[in-house]
Amino acid sequence: MDWKHWIGLPHEFGADPEDGKAADCLVMVWRILDKAGIYHPSMDAQWLQLAKQKRWPELEQLWRDGTVELDGPQQHAVTLIRNGPAGLGVSIVVDDGLLLVHHRRGVRWVPLSYMPSLRFYRFH
Repeated sequence: MDWKHWIGLPHEFGADPEDGKAADCLVMVWRILDKAGIYHPSMDAQWLQLAKQKRWPELEQLWRDGTVELDGPQQHAVTLIRNGPAGLGVSIVVDDGLLLVHHRRGVRWVPLSYMPSLRFYRFH
């Protein structure tokens, strides 16, 4: 798996970037964590359903209940990004940058310095 091939894929709820057609942020992050052998909760359709239904407070609570905050960014740390009217997105630190799925621009990698106010987490 080479996440760099995912750059530019459009956003689509529930899409697996490994298919090469589109990407969902949660599926993308889970793929990377799986490959790295890092613990995360099982893929739960509830997370995707809450996002589809724009139930952001409930989704954020699930996030808080399953993570612990880190002192700063680390390889494979995860973060929530608020996308205004598009709600929440999950992103992951890879190669000293942040891999994310923008609701209009699709999969992007940006240097961490572009987003200095983010909080970083690991699942427990």
